[in-house]
Amino acid sequence: MNLIKVILCNFRGFKDVSVDLENKTYLIGENNSGKTSFIDALKLVLRGGASSRSSSIGRSDYYTYVDVDKNEIEVAGSFSIITEFFIPKKAKYEDLYIQLDDVTHLNLDADGFNVYMKFTSVYDNTLEENDTSFEFLNPNHDIMTLPLKPSYYRKIILDNFVFFYLPAIRDANYEFNPRSRFWGAILKRLDIDENVKESVMQKVQELNKELYGNDDKFQRVTELISKISTILGHFNGAKVTIDSIPIEPLEILKNTEIKYRESNNSLNYTLDRHGQGTQSLSIIFLFQAFKEIYLDSNYDKNVTSFLAIEEPEVHLHPHAIKSLAKFFRDYDDQLLITSHSEYIVQNASLTEIRKFLKFASQIFILRIKTSYVYTGKLTKIEGNRLDQLEFVNSNQIDNSFIIENTLTTSQFEDLIKVLNEGDPNSDLNRDQVKNEILKLLSDIDIRNFNRYFQLVLPEIIFSMKWILVEGISDRYYIKSFAGYLGIDFDRSSISLINFASMEISIFVKVAESLKIEYCILTDHDNKYDEISKSLEKFDFDILELENKLLTYPEEGQVVEDYLLSNGCFELFIHLLLKNKKHKNQSDGKIKLFYDQNSDKELLYLDDEFKISNKNDGTLQKIDIKNPSREEIDLLSNHLKNNKTKLSQLLYLNFNEIIKFTDGNFEVPQLFQEIFREFCKSEV
Repeated sequence: MNLIKVILCNFRGFKDVSVDLENKTYLIGENNSGKTSFIDALKLVLRGGASSRSSSIGRSDYYTYVDVDKNEIEVAGSFSIITEFFIPKKAKYEDLYIQLDDVTHLNLDADGFNVYMKFTSVYDNTLEENDTSFEFLNPNHDIMTLPLKPSYYRKIILDNFVFFYLPAIRDANYEFNPRSRFWGAILKRLDIDENVKESVMQKVQELNKELYGNDDKFQRVTELISKISTILGHFNGAKVTIDSIPIEPLEILKNTEIKYRESNNSLNYTLDRHGQGTQSLSIIFLFQAFKEIYLDSNYDKNVTSFLAIEEPEVHLHPHAIKSLAKFFRDYDDQLLITSHSEYIVQNASLTEIRKFLKFASQIFILRIKTSYVYTGKLTKIEGNRLDQLEFVNSNQIDNSFIIENTLTTSQFEDLIKVLNEGDPNSDLNRDQVKNEILKLLSDIDIRNFNRYFQLVLPEIIFSMKWILVEGISDRYYIKSFAGYLGIDFDRSSISLINFASMEISIFVKVAESLKIEYCILTDHDNKYDEISKSLEKFDFDILELENKLLTYPEEGQVVEDYLLSNGCFELFIHLLLKNKKHKNQSDGKIKLFYDQNSDKELLYLDDEFKISNKNDGTLQKIDIKNPSREEIDLLSNHLKNNKTKLSQLLYLNFNEIIKFTDGNFEVPQLFQEIFREFCKSEV
């Protein structure tokens, strides 16, 4: 039994949000974007404590918004949380089907049954109380009339689907005490043989006597405390004993200490004496022990546990985080993780990630999709037309249709043709449908992006903005100019991405799906034309397209040509000089590079930069502040052949090199435009 969907309506910052859950689901997003609120919604519904007058619900749990017409802050009068469960059609769940027969609904596509449970809280302004209720729904989310109270079916669900929560702050001193939820439960259920108990009690009595029996001070204490009997009139066998060690075995166990030693050469300390990272890990594994010992022995084997854990990476070393992430991949029950660590999410599939995004007072939850489901209302005419397309699965009963995978160009064109034929009675938003379908990723797309995401730049999935460039050298150039202007990409949540190793359309689909702002910077060549056609499918208006796809002004121009023609010639000349100066030159000249095609070399001689023509032996002085076209082309060819090395050197030595420009250096215009668009708070 799995929780497969949660729908939040007017709960805290969630106005109307639907979230599909996987067996392992990773919640990411900036601080205060709603991840903890989502878990709080699950706690409210999946723990057994919610009553008809729930005191755990406050006014702040209701969606708050600004009424534009009234120019006032309004608070919703009610909120609801719908949880959708799936029970596979397997023999081991047969008893569960029977118990929940009144509320289950056959799911032919997934070969099982769905259950829809709704929790509603209504605020009573007169009583200033919350009136809460549970109901069960049909697949259209209409309330069902049931032979028994909803609480009966809810109890069955909670008995078979056990929810656990580990907060971000995990304190061993609190968790390893006899009253705690996991350690306390394990202690209470220890199975100790009665003969063993009796033997232990006798031995403990003897130890107590040895500890204090011959000490006059202890004897005097017992004599005086015994006077209680004379005051209270307890004369029939009243007795005082002092037990340094409790007699009852279970009382002894309450003082049990768990110690951890890091190595043979280290001391054996209790867990609360270790660092926060070790304590955090100990509690995660304590829960695992509790699940195996308690759940497996006290529940039916078919019971599912659901663990929601916040920021498991807290206080851990990066390699420890990676190791813990692998442990979670092997976790056998349903798991929900919130995380700010790329190392935790690095092992996830792109389809398991849910991105939380807060805009104004509203929270959105975004995901990558491999299929598209239209749940609006199709007219009969539209339904009949879509039925003619073999790649569309339309349902005439509920007027919906499903597209299971990405479409080929011809399939997409056929679909657009059908949608564009239109029906005057339709409320179908054709542009929205087209854009949603264009965002679909195929299994191969997912596999390729996962590989890039996991091996190259795992942090990109957390970013709010992407600057996509063709090569490594472009990244170094942009980082150099940003650093010169004092722009911090981390503060602006920007990732610089080299897209050359993967189809650009995959990056675009991911960015569009996760609402990541992006721009693409490419050379003005065939690649630009190819990307431009790819973006045109998304129906961007002209201004949007211009902001998303940037290139150099002249046709055929590449980054090196652009930089050298726009104020960077002097910069690279001094970079080459710095890179060569450490070498001894017997004739007093420094050869910066030799161009085999033109048989020319660039020299630094007598404090001047000169071009030596090997054919005729002439020397030509260069005005590095105003270079000629020939000189730009010569240096451009050298940069193209050594772009990665030289762009990296520029980035590493930029602050030193810039001194030689007499403070007159100006970042090329195109890069300034990128920074203005993407780093508004920084520029």
